[in-house]
Amino acid sequence: MSSITITDRGPTPRGMRREWSACARAAGEETGNYWHQQLLSKHFTHQGGKEYGYLPRSGEGGRMPISSGGGKTGRLNWTYTYTGRKLRYKHHTDPLVWSGGMKRETTAIRDVRVSGSSHVTHVRVVLHAKALNLRNPKSPIDMRDEISRVSDQEAAILASVFDAEMDYQLNHISSSETRAA
Repeated sequence: MSSITITDRGPTPRGMRREWSACARAAGEETGNYWHQQLLSKHFTHQGGKEYGYLPRSGEGGRMPISSGGGKTGRLNWTYTYTGRKLRYKHHTDPLVWSGGMKRETTAIRDVRVSGSSHVTHVRVVLHAKALNLRNPKSPIDMRDEISRVSDQEAAILASVFDAEMDYQLNHISSSETRAA
C-alpha cells in the first residue's frame, strides 16, 4: 500500500468547498492511477532497486567470503544463497520477484482509495499481493516498505500530475450556483 498526502494551498471560498473537495478527490484518483500505471513497474527492476535503496539480499555481492570453518567457499557457496538459487531456478535476479506472482498481483488490480479532510487529500494505492505481508522477523527486509517507496523525482512528478488534474477539474466544474443575498 502506498500513501500520498496532498495539502491544500490558500483559502477556498465558502461556496466552493464541495466542488473543491470533489476536484481534489478526482485529482487524487488520477495521481494514484498514474503511480500504478507508470511508476510501479520500476520497483521490479535493478535500476529501481538502486534508486529506492532496497536492502541487499543474500548473495547479491557475488562470491561469498572464504569461511574459516569446513564450510563451502567461493562460487559453490554463492549458488546456495537467495540470489544464487533465484538465478539457478528462475533464471533472473530481479528485485522483489521470485516467481512473478507478486508482480502479477500488484500490477493486475488497480485499487486507488482517496479520502481527505478540509485541507488534506490522502491517496492510498492498495496492492493486493499476499507476499507483501510475509516477513521474516529476524530480517530487516520489508518488501511492503520497499515497494511503496517514492523517490524525490517521482514525488515531484506526482505533484505535477495532481496539479494538472486539479486545474482540469476546476476548469470543468459543471454546476455553478449563485446565492442571492
